[in-house]
Amino acid sequence: MAQPISFVTTEKERQILQYLFQVKVATFKQIHQSLFGPVVKSAVSKRIGRLLKAKLIHKGIVDFNKKYTQVFYLDSGTVDLLFDEDSDPIGRYQAQSGAVDHDLLLGDLRAKLCTFPKVKRYWTENELQCLKECTSDPRLRPCVILRSDAVLDLISDGKPFVMPLEFEASRKSNSRYEEKLRKYYALDIPRTALWISASSEIQNGVMTIDRNVRGENRPKFYYALLSDVLKAKDLIHFKNLQGDEFVLE
Repeated sequence: MAQPISFVTTEKERQILQYLFQVKVATFKQIHQSLFGPVVKSAVSKRIGRLLKAKLIHKGIVDFNKKYTQVFYLDSGTVDLLFDEDSDPIGRYQAQSGAVDHDLLLGDLRAKLCTFPKVKRYWTENELQCLKECTSDPRLRPCVILRSDAVLDLISDGKPFVMPLEFEASRKSNSRYEEKLRKYYALDIPRTALWISASSEIQNGVMTIDRNVRGENRPKFYYALLSDVLKAKDLIHFKNLQGDEFVLE
C-alpha cells in the first residue's frame, strides 16, 4: 500500500483501514473486538490516534441507540491507498456512512455471523461494489447488481454456496421494499436470501409485501429479528413464508 510522505502504517493500522473500508463506519468497541481481541484499550487508542493524526481516518459523534457515540471512518483520499493500480475503479465507495445506525448494526451482525463455522467469508456491500474478485465472480455478480447489504459465503454438507443478506434498521416505504423484492425474484440466482429486521413491525411489513410480490414463485427470503440473531449462541433460526427453516450453525 502506498504511504503518505513521512507516515508508514504498521500491519495493525493497515488492518484498521481495511476494516473501515469494509464496514464504512465503526465504533472504538467494534474496532477493538474485531481486530485486537484481548489487547488493552490503550494500545488500540494509540493506533487509532496515529491514523487520526495522519488524517487517514476521521472521527465524529452520532446518536446511536439513544447515546452519543464516537465513530471512525476513512478519509476519502485514504481509499486510493488501499488499492493497487490493477484494482477496480472505486468511485462508488462511500468513505463516510450515509446511514450510520444501519451500518453500525450491520457491523455487529457481521461480527456475530462470522463466529459460526458454516460462514467461511462475509462480503460487505463496499467489498461487493468495489472489489474485482466480487464483480467478476459469477456467484457474487447477481448480489452486486442487487446491491445486497452483504453476502455470506457458506458451506453445508461439504458444498459451498453464497447467500445474500438484507438488513433493515428502520421502516422504509412499501414501494422501496416492493422494488427490492421484485428485483430479487426477477433473477434466478440467488435462489435464497436472508432478511434481518430490527423490529417485528419492520419484518411483518416486509413479509406482507413478499407475499404479494412473489406470486407463484417459491419464497426466496428467510427472516429473523436482529435481537434473536445477536443473542444466539449455537444456532440461528430463519423462517420463510411457508414456515421452512434455514438454520445457521
